[in-house]
Amino acid sequence: MVLMTPHKENVKEPINKIILWPTFHAQWEDNSTYQISFTAIDIGSELYDELDVESHFFLDGQEYVAKSCVENIDTNTKEILAWHIYNEVNRLMVRSDLDATTTTNKDGQEPQAPSYSVEDVLKKWLDNNQLGFTYEVHGNFEKKQIENLSGNGKEMLSKIVELWPSITVFPDNKNIRIYDESEFSKDNGRVLDFPHDLKSLKTTHDSRTIINQIRCVGGKHTVEIQNGSGTGGNLDDVNGFCKSSINANFGVNKNSMCQDFANRSQRVKAWGVDVNKLYDTVKNAGVSPEWFFAYELQEQGTYYGWLNHTYKHGDAYQDAQSVCDWIKSTSQSDTINPAWSAPEGSMTPNASLAAKWNQEFGKGSIGRVYLQGTAAATWDLAGVTPNPRIGKPVTGCVNTIRGWGGHTNSGGGSWGWPFPSVGEGNFSLAQSFGYDGGYRQNSFHDGLDFGSIDHPGTDVHAVHGGKVTKKAWGGNQVLWYVVITDESGLNVEYQEAFSNSGDILVNEGDTVTTGQVIGHRNTSHLHIGITRHSFPEAFSHAFSNDGTWLDPRQTIKSGIAAGGTDNGGSSTTSMEVYYFQPFILEDEESIKEWGPQPGPDFVDERFHDAESMRQAGLKKLNPNPDLTVEVGLKGNSFIPKAGEILRVQARNKKYAGSWRTVAYDYYPKASNQDTQLTLNKTKQTILNYQAQRVNQIQSALNDQTVRLKGMASSLDKQSQSLTQVINNNQENNNDKHMSLDEDQLKRQKELAYGEEDKNG
Repeated sequence: MVLMTPHKENVKEPINKIILWPTFHAQWEDNSTYQISFTAIDIGSELYDELDVESHFFLDGQEYVAKSCVENIDTNTKEILAWHIYNEVNRLMVRSDLDATTTTNKDGQEPQAPSYSVEDVLKKWLDNNQLGFTYEVHGNFEKKQIENLSGNGKEMLSKIVELWPSITVFPDNKNIRIYDESEFSKDNGRVLDFPHDLKSLKTTHDSRTIINQIRCVGGKHTVEIQNGSGTGGNLDDVNGFCKSSINANFGVNKNSMCQDFANRSQRVKAWGVDVNKLYDTVKNAGVSPEWFFAYELQEQGTYYGWLNHTYKHGDAYQDAQSVCDWIKSTSQSDTINPAWSAPEGSMTPNASLAAKWNQEFGKGSIGRVYLQGTAAATWDLAGVTPNPRIGKPVTGCVNTIRGWGGHTNSGGGSWGWPFPSVGEGNFSLAQSFGYDGGYRQNSFHDGLDFGSIDHPGTDVHAVHGGKVTKKAWGGNQVLWYVVITDESGLNVEYQEAFSNSGDILVNEGDTVTTGQVIGHRNTSHLHIGITRHSFPEAFSHAFSNDGTWLDPRQTIKSGIAAGGTDNGGSSTTSMEVYYFQPFILEDEESIKEWGPQPGPDFVDERFHDAESMRQAGLKKLNPNPDLTVEVGLKGNSFIPKAGEILRVQARNKKYAGSWRTVAYDYYPKASNQDTQLTLNKTKQTILNYQAQRVNQIQSALNDQTVRLKGMASSLDKQSQSLTQVINNNQENNNDKHMSLDEDQLKRQKELAYGEEDKNG
């Protein structure tokens, strides 16, 4: 029984008598289609006149709303397409906040997008809605980061299916039910056998949809990158070298280096590269040309040299600029994730080594780049050689630079600021050197306090190069402190910033260069004192203005003015860098079987963590050919169920399998119209319904008339007469529409209003 409520009315009336039942058609497709369609005929019923768009129908406990009504005046029929009532969720709109302003975190970075559960998304649209929608969630789903959560209800459901691909939306009237596939799919033990139950069985394998390799690209944030002529570098050993800044100066003989590089570099000779122009390109980009050239010589003959590394195909200068941008970006990563493995071999990750390197090789250091970019460099620093053919690239760089006259360079007269991103910054009186008006004895302050507000950041950079001569506990007020002495005997002490010895990354005897990260501040400020007196003798003059202590601000500024590099202010540039480097995600088993099948980049700025993006990216892969199983059943006695797992077998072909029902076409009252099932097809999104189905409504309705031609052998008297009229009209007028004369309308009325409604 089909009941109808005309638009803007409340009464439910049965309309079975005006439905041409052979045309009644139920369709469902996973996360896409849920609708009925039929043809109604005018037999003088008032309900026929009231039948129009927005009429509501009730069938088998579910409600539908007419969205298309095509009236054929010449045939006295109306062709109806009705969507399931859950599609009315499209009338619920959540609008974006036009007054919202962008905020930033304390570190100056854009905040991460908020995380939502499936329930959170549904609540945003459905809580206290005026249309009576409710919801249920069956299954456990992790939270996802979502920006600008707005739009209509259909877009809301599409967003849910997009972010949680294992979800199926299957409503019960206005109760929106969200299922995990495992909760929705049920195996009732039903078996379809060919040829016993099935008229047709077709399987389609499609390898065009295989994707087993994608690139994952996450979000970016803005950082301050140090540029300029570069501070001193360390060539004492590979660890010292890796602590050096990416723009370190190793004091090489430039002419000797450029000439040797031009003679030895395969790409330089093959492409006719101007080495001096290349030198300037790299140096102006803020990267050490000595390191760049030495690395290229270590890796030439492979795909991993700097030149051609980003595949600019012969333009060495573009390639160098692109690589330098990557070097600067990688050097600012928050955490070192060592490249432990490579095709040539592998080793088990060593957590203690990784933690040690994260402490030793601060942001902006060569080591922070090397360890993440090259597995061979990681093995070199770890002291292992999985494969002798790989060599030791870091050791090779150190030896090559030494061969060009390079040496450990304390930075000469170079000076910088301890927090380069702000340079000098600002100071209150209680922070300044001398008589600062503070609480100290005689109000004299023996150093300069870089405070947490004026000087944000945790990484403490050396303001001057030299040897570490003291690392000790100085008491509750001083805490742990470190003293660095240059070649002239000038002492720079860093105190009141380090609660534990582990907060200081250097040890007595280490060589430190200007700009090197020497520790991590975990207090409110860093105190820097500068003196030519020895320790602890200088400490005894901490409250005396007797010349023991020098003004740090003036000393640093004078050093910068004398030719050193100001690591702050105008010598830094803002640059957008990735939270983690873009990476290639592959399904190795699929590649072995089908070969590389790359797909489009997976780009989503909401991801700030590589592992989270990797997990999401796995769902973007389609490692095997798609399988679609299409079956045509004999007649309409088999009632399909959405999501049901069916076993399909063809014993004569020794073929069998169990697959999930993802779509069906079902004519419940047309005994000769076979039920069609689609199994295991790739999921579609909710919005496909709007984007594709609406455009096909007219053609689908026209097809209904055409289908009537094939029913003559088994239709009852009603459908036989209708089919005859169609055939006659086609022969005489080439007209596809039905035309009913008075006798035929009389026959329809007799069938509709007779003692027994055989078609109802």
